[in-house]
Parts: sequence; structure tokens; C-alpha cells
Amino acid sequence: MLALLLTPLASANPAPSTTDFGPLAETAWRLRYRGRAVDEVSLGTEVFRWPAGARVRVSPVIEGLGVDGASWVVALNPRGVVRRISGPQIELEPVPVGPISAEAAVDVLAPVRSGLGEGELWAPRSDARYRVVDGQLHHTWRVRFSTASPPATWVSWVDSTTAEVLFTDRTSHAVGGSVYEGTPFDGDPQTVELAYLTRTATLTGTYSDVFSCGEWEISDQLFGENHCDSLIRRAWQVEGDFVYAPHPGQPDDPFAEVNLYHHVSEVSAFFDERYGLRAPDPITTIANFPMANAFFGDFDGDGVGDLSFGFTDEVQFAYDADVVYHEFGHSIVARIANIPSLGADGLGLVWAGGGLNEGAADVFSMLLTVDPDVGEYAGSAFRDGPIRALADDRTCPEGLAGQVHRDGEMLGSLGWNIIDAVGRDIAADLFFGAISTWGPDISWKLAGRSLLDSADDLEAAGQIDGEIAATIRGLVEASGLPGCERIIEVSPDQSVDAFVLSAGLEGELYRIPGGAQLAIEVPPDADRLIVDVTEFSAPEGLAWSIYIRRDEPVLMVPTELAAFGLGFATAVEWDWLVDGDEPVRLAFDGTSDPPLVPGGTYYVAVAGRDAGPIELFEFTQGRMTLDLAPFTYAEPARSCGPGLPESGALWGFLERFARRRRSR
Repeated sequence: MLALLLTPLASANPAPSTTDFGPLAETAWRLRYRGRAVDEVSLGTEVFRWPAGARVRVSPVIEGLGVDGASWVVALNPRGVVRRISGPQIELEPVPVGPISAEAAVDVLAPVRSGLGEGELWAPRSDARYRVVDGQLHHTWRVRFSTASPPATWVSWVDSTTAEVLFTDRTSHAVGGSVYEGTPFDGDPQTVELAYLTRTATLTGTYSDVFSCGEWEISDQLFGENHCDSLIRRAWQVEGDFVYAPHPGQPDDPFAEVNLYHHVSEVSAFFDERYGLRAPDPITTIANFPMANAFFGDFDGDGVGDLSFGFTDEVQFAYDADVVYHEFGHSIVARIANIPSLGADGLGLVWAGGGLNEGAADVFSMLLTVDPDVGEYAGSAFRDGPIRALADDRTCPEGLAGQVHRDGEMLGSLGWNIIDAVGRDIAADLFFGAISTWGPDISWKLAGRSLLDSADDLEAAGQIDGEIAATIRGLVEASGLPGCERIIEVSPDQSVDAFVLSAGLEGELYRIPGGAQLAIEVPPDADRLIVDVTEFSAPEGLAWSIYIRRDEPVLMVPTELAAFGLGFATAVEWDWLVDGDEPVRLAFDGTSDPPLVPGGTYYVAVAGRDAGPIELFEFTQGRMTLDLAPFTYAEPARSCGPGLPESGALWGFLERFARRRRSR
């Protein structure tokens, strides 16, 4: 029996009221479901309306329990005609409830929780759900929990029969910052109307309810406990107004609360009025949290995501509207999309989910500010300029560096190009239509394709004309996203930045490869390949490794730590491997093992390496710059080693560390 649960959202641009979503949901079910019939299945739908029609997210409900990891999106035009259905094909078979209790599931997660951080912001909570893993249905306990250091929120699924931790994912996002000596750049505070207030005495409104952190525990240790123990209100209505002078860096600053209320209301109203997208309750917004950070996640333990903005000695993150809009943007992505943070494949780490999340949050911020500089006030604390300046083009795969904020600049710069070319409103519709189709299989290529599909939908619905659609398609194609394969072709002497990561793991995960590989052509007349590590900066204990392979990318095998919601990669096929911990020049020629073979393509993959020791799951990141170049010498060069025109000390380094490996 198929039943329909329909809870449409209000919208300024509604799809036709006569649309019957029941047959559409059943169509999606038949196209994407494989396996034996399920006696009692309901199809839950969530409808996101936009100018080009609607996106209907269809999710199965079995015996009253929701199914995580299984949903499809039906794209409709304004007349209710299906344009496409996206989502994975799955196989569902009913499974019995196992003997593991909700309390036991929390106990099972103890090693996972201690591995992800220390302390907690609130007690874990469990509820029964089904979870699809590799196309198979499991009856599970979904456990939501938190860590105090680092401050974060998480969700895990524990099989109720086997007690296996099937998957863990982080449900909070953060953006860092540092001290800024001064005041915000837009001049003195101005008196504005605080709209949407629903109470007369406090900053409680339709969209936001603002507090400060009243009591806390902050440790100076990396993994010490950091916890906000209570929420209080600093700002109260005085003689009809909320008028306070700013006091940056002070824990009792009421101006920070007022500033947050205004900007959270502004960005909330934008999405509500344009798409009917409103949270069921006002989002809890917390100012004066004593950390150099701002983040979105459930930090007050009520089961609903909230916004928190900390302070340092001289800067309040709540003062920067860009940061407020960016963090609220994460809440929108969490609401309309379903994307992972980090995975792995045959090329290395897959940062696409996290990078796209950060890039989308920047796009949402720019939609409000119509300004390509994100975080001028917060960013000026540690550099000349904003946190991210997105007016310059970043293309894929050249923009891949292996860090979510840096990678996200590719989507952010494309977002600015589109805003600048076609205006804020069209850009907003384009990105909303695209992001609302993102799922667990998201990649840079699929993200680019979703933007092209969204432009097609807007044109077919008469919301944009052919000229605007062509402009958008040209910008998307120029960004490289639709064809991005995470192989960066470099020219001789081209500098490339890359981030490397270690997590204190052992065995095959002693080295953790990055997310993209470099490729350089070695001409037939070249007699050596030079790899210059010109810069390397990293915390103590973190070193680098470089893999090189001829004519094929360095082959990686994904290693999924599903219980921790993490995916890593292990290199299993390469020709040369070099370990180092400082800048150095590497040279490979006919005497290398194996010898250099000119006239081919050489692929280079960088990795982080624990030379520490680094504590288990103490994620440590560094940055390196490489120059690659093939060389041809017309005359013999002075050499202190076979075929190597460099110092004898360097040759000894290569002799010790350059080695060959063909298979795992």
C-alpha cells in the first residue's frame, strides 16, 4: 500500500495548486526502488517552490520510521510536469528490530565520541530509524551527540542487531577568525528598524531569538573542555529602543546581540519571502561566546541547529554581517540539500561536499551584500583584505587545494560572476534550484551540472530569456565545474599550492593523500624531471610525502572509517615515493629507479605524514608550494650524484627516500 504524506511550504511563487504529488512520488519510487515489495510504505514529500516550478524531495517511511540515506528529488516545471528525477537507486527489504537498546547504542558509541573530541555540550539522544548502507536496509538507533572540544555536533547510526556503527556525520560547520585591532569598516553604528520582533522587551522575533553565553568553561589546552553552561540576555528594550554602544571583546556586550538579531532577520526574511523557506521556530542565536570562531550547529542541546558567534580580546564576530550571512547560509544548505563532508576515491580525498557547503554559504552571503569580499572586518585581523576575496576567477580543477574554504572559493567566485552578470535575484533562483538537488553523491562535476540544469529550468519556465541563460551557461562552463576531474595539468615552473593533512593514524593511513593530483608533460628530449618543494609550513610533527607515477594517476584505494563519518585514501600504485619535512629540490633522471622515461605524462600526488607523534584524530594541517619542470641540458652539468645537477646531500636524500612500488 502506498500512502502520501504531503506538507507543502508557502511561497511567493507557488506551483499550481492542482498539482497531485502522489503519482509523482510513486513514479520516483518505481524508478529508483529495486527489490521485493514492502507491505507498508509511505512516501514523505517536502516541497521547495521556486520561480521555475518546484523541487519535490521524496523519502520513504516504513512502518512509521523514516529511512535515512534514501531520497529522490523530482524537478517540476510551473505546470507540474516532471523534468527529471535525481537520486540513487536503492534496494529496500524489511528487517526486524534487533536486541540492542537505545541506551546500549549510546554506550557503543563511546569510543567514537572520545575519538572525535572531549566533553559534551549536551547529553546524547537516540531515536529509531532505518538507514540504507550500500543499498541495504538496516534497523538502527540514530544517536545525536556533541563534543565540547572541539565544539561540534554529530549524528551516528548504530545497527540494532549487530551493534555496528554504520555511519557518523558531522552536523555543524565552522568558520575561523583571529584578533582584529579596531572597529568595523562601515562607519559608526546607525539606528535602523528592528523588524519582525514578536516580544516587546527581548530580541525575540519571527526568525531569531538572541542570547549571550552567560557562563562557560574554556581550557587553554588543545583538547580541553570548552562549554557554554547557560544562556542569558544582555540586550533589553530601554525607553522603546535597543540602543547600545559597541564594546568589542567584552563578554557582556549587548550591541552584539542587537547586531545579530538585525542581520539574522534580514537574511531569514530574504529566503522566506522569496521561497517560503522558514524554520518551524525562531533560530536560537548566541552572541558573546568566548572563542575565536563562529559556527552553525546544535550547541544548546535542543535538537535544532542554532547560530553562535564568539569573541576574542578585541573583535566580535557578531559585528561582521558577512560572517552572519555565511553561517546562516550553512543552515540553508542543511535544510535543502543532503551532502557529506569528506570522502575518498581512487584519486585521494574527496572534499567536494565540504567545499561546496562553504562555497554555497559564501554565495548566500554575497546575495545579501552584493559584494565579492567576504569578511573584511573579521579577515583584517590577520591579513590585508577580507577572509575571501572572490572577484578573481577560480576554476576547477586548478582551484583545488585540499581545504574546504580554499576549494569552496571556486563556487564562490562563480557565484560572484553570475551575480555580477545577471543580478542578485536571478542568481539566487539559479543557486537555490541547483543546491536543492544536491545529495550524498555530490561532486564538483555534479554541482556544475546542477547549475546548468537549473538554468534550463528557469529558461523553460519563462523566468529568464535565452540570452541570460546563455550567459549563465557560459560562466558555468568557464568555471570548469561541469567537467572537473581533480587532475590539475601544470605547465613548467608553475607554482601550485596544496594542503596536507595528518590525523595521527597508523598502518596504511600513516600517510593521507590530498584530494587532487598534478599532471605534467615530460617532452621526449627532456633528461630529468625537477620537483621543487619551495615552501612548507606545518605544525610540529606534520611532514609531507610525494608520490609520482608515469602515464596514469597514482592509484588510491578508499579507506572508509564509517563509524567516524570519515573517508581516507591509501596509495597502492606509484613509481616514486619521497618523504620530507622541509623545502627541497627533487630531481628524477635516467639513473632513478625506475628511470625517467621522457615523452610521457607524470602524475604527482602529495600527502600528509605523521612524523610527530600526532595524537590519534588530532587533525593537523599544513601547506606546501610545489614547482614542476622537465629539464634538458645541452651540456653536462656539474653533478654530485648520478644524473643530478644538485648537491651531494640532496642526492643522498633521494637515495634514502625515493623508492618504487607497483602494487599494494
